[in-house]
Amino acid sequence: MNKVKTIKKLAITFVGITLLLLLGKVLFRQQKEKALLLAPETAGKAAKIEFQIENSSFTLARKDAKWHLVYPFKYPTNSHKVDDILSKVQRASVNRKLTRRKGKYNLFGLLEPTILKIWAKNGKVLSTLKFGDEGPFEKTIFVLKSGDEWVRQAEGISKYELPENLQDIIYKRVFPPLNDIFEIKIKHGKKSLKLFRKEKTWLVQNVKIPEPNVKKLVEPLINSLLSLEADEVMMAKPQIKKVKETFNITVGYAKDQQITLRAKKGKDGPFEAMVSNRPQTLLKISSWKFNPFKKTKNNFLSR
Repeated sequence: MNKVKTIKKLAITFVGITLLLLLGKVLFRQQKEKALLLAPETAGKAAKIEFQIENSSFTLARKDAKWHLVYPFKYPTNSHKVDDILSKVQRASVNRKLTRRKGKYNLFGLLEPTILKIWAKNGKVLSTLKFGDEGPFEKTIFVLKSGDEWVRQAEGISKYELPENLQDIIYKRVFPPLNDIFEIKIKHGKKSLKLFRKEKTWLVQNVKIPEPNVKKLVEPLINSLLSLEADEVMMAKPQIKKVKETFNITVGYAKDQQITLRAKKGKDGPFEAMVSNRPQTLLKISSWKFNPFKKTKNNFLSR
């Protein structure tokens, strides 16, 4: 009798250990799968990425550790934001298999997904991810990964952390940093003024501007220009024609390049900005806090 009880206890113990081992194996597999949205080295190896969003797409390439837009036109991007998106995708995990039936993709927003494609420097595709709707929990999203037929729930990234369009990642500051600027030309109808920067001093018509006037007249204009951001950067020709009644500010900076800000006389906006080495690129600005048309003692154009 005791022998039978002992055998039963051993059997129960064996079954229990077996179940624990199986459970541990399943949990280990799930933990392993959690790291598989992107392989750990993918973001570091990425040399080119493409986003496909609804009916549009744009491609970025990495050069000198910074991301640049190369399609549909060439332009700088907010490289830190691009790196941040890749980092969040890199850290995200997947652990729930939901379905592999294409007929159910619509339930997860994967009929018209946001697609992220990543290439290595040698042209090899490292990964293709298709992002659908937000998941039921905070910072979760439904995803399909290349080489995996299952729709999964990704954790650690939200749909709202992915770009909605090109404008979300493109560089929108209109003018370069102050250290790159050496010349500012202002023209308003028949009036014109030329400022030239030499080291840390500013000259007007080759005459040094006194320090008090620099603080009153030059610095407000410079600070306003440096903080100006475009609402939209697009591939288009200028729409405001260069005629007598236009207002122009042309800023000269490194490598003989220029940026011209233009608006119609008597208007607070909209403005357009054109970059000399990118003739097909147009920056659209709806308004500018520094009103160049307002007659004040601190405004060059009212003098």
